[in-house]
Amino acid sequence: MKNHKNLIRLMSLLILAAIGTGGHAAPIDKSQITLRDAIRATLEHNPHFSSFRLRESALQGEKKTAGLRPALEFSADLENVFGDNQFNDTDSAELTLTLSRVIELGGKRAARLGIANERQQQLATEKRILELDLLAEVTRRFIHVVAAQHRLALQAQAILLAEETLNAIKQRVDAGRAPKPELARSRAALTQSRLAHSQAQRTLNIKRIKLAALWAASPANFESANADLLTLEPPEPLDKLLGKLENNPDISIYANEARIREAELKLTRSERWPSFEPSLGYRQFENSDNSAMVFGFSMPLFTQQRAKGAIAKAEAEHLNVENQRNIALIEMRAQMLALYQEYEQAFEEVEALKNDVLPQLKQALNETQNAFNKGRYSYLDWKAAQQERLEVELTLINAAARAHHLHAQMERLSGNALIADNTRGAQ
Repeated sequence: MKNHKNLIRLMSLLILAAIGTGGHAAPIDKSQITLRDAIRATLEHNPHFSSFRLRESALQGEKKTAGLRPALEFSADLENVFGDNQFNDTDSAELTLTLSRVIELGGKRAARLGIANERQQQLATEKRILELDLLAEVTRRFIHVVAAQHRLALQAQAILLAEETLNAIKQRVDAGRAPKPELARSRAALTQSRLAHSQAQRTLNIKRIKLAALWAASPANFESANADLLTLEPPEPLDKLLGKLENNPDISIYANEARIREAELKLTRSERWPSFEPSLGYRQFENSDNSAMVFGFSMPLFTQQRAKGAIAKAEAEHLNVENQRNIALIEMRAQMLALYQEYEQAFEEVEALKNDVLPQLKQALNETQNAFNKGRYSYLDWKAAQQERLEVELTLINAAARAHHLHAQMERLSGNALIADNTRGAQ
């Protein structure tokens, strides 16, 4: 069993890795799908990922801009023209042509590049968060489909029981061993079972449509989902699950944010170092037909004082990221503890219903039916035994679906891309 689980995990990881590196998976083209099929189709075709490609292109452009050095500037000055007396024309004009460039100090360019690089890393983490959110949503909707299939099958069983009951009652009424009202009751019960089956079919169709919408398929391009709903994995040790929280992308995003804030702080601190602008020019004197070179230099003053406010703000924002991370981690630990308790309870409920309660009710129904056939039990007794068994089977389906949902939530909270193996379906 353990080797089988490892094989399934490896196959799923390979699928996700192929998609993440640009591989193209074939769209779903079969009537019965597994959870791996749904995951693959979602990661390949979900439209949410298109925005990340656009954002990646934008960040590439931002990085190119951040790496540019200050532009070389050209200026032209024409002086002593169109004035009074000897300056009323251009005979005394002075034309100055100048080239200049700002020289950045304090590592400003490197700091800008650092911010651009960290934003790219943050985008990759955000994409991973989206992947995990989508995987959790795929799992949730896939479980809805599987549970709806079980409920539909249960309603089909209810119809068979109702038909069997109607035939038995009809024989007893014809033989004079049962009153006619029991025949009317059994016919009404059969009609109700058929209505419930029709409603369960529509519900299943809706669940299928919602699942297929995750990979932009409309209408649903599959007929059924293949999975073992009633088989649950025992919960992992709680300490192991809590230890995974640190690697959750929802927590890692704070590390990315902290690095961005740190890079912004470096850029802000670099502003304490003034950039200066040397210039080199050529001047032409029109009235003497002489020329000369022109040298210039400019630099802002008191930059350290002006940068103090921005530095204080950047330092506070950098420290606040760690505070937010700690708050998020505390909340996630509390969520994991609560989910773990709920999953343990759901796991115990499913095991008890499946292995203890339901087998006894099945035995009780068989014995009640035999007694009814021998005339020792009434129609109401037999109907009550049928209803009790059907209700427990429905409770089992709902409890198993809830347990799988809880397990998927724990997997999402721990940052795992994969969920319980048995929910992925048979090979």
